Amino acid sequence: MGTAQVRRWTREEYGRVVVAGVLAPGERVKPADGQVLAMPPQGSGPATAVRPAEEVLRAGFGPGSGSAVPPLRSFNMS
Repeated sequence: MGTAQVRRWTREEYGRVVVAGVLAPGERVKPADGQVLAMPPQGSGPATAVRPAEEVLRAGFGPGSGSAVPPLRSFNMS
């Protein structure tokens, strides 16, 4: 039996999954490097830890310096 290999998803494939309703309403996932990652709920440990770091970076670089979570369209899914 051969070794399993990871198959990366394209942005278009991910979009079709979303449109088809394959993901449960409110399911927290994000595309990253061709994979679909389950995200912790807002307010959980990792999500809560990002907010203070984001505020420190904004204080140093200014209010328009961006966000720790990029918009979905900025992920490179191809």
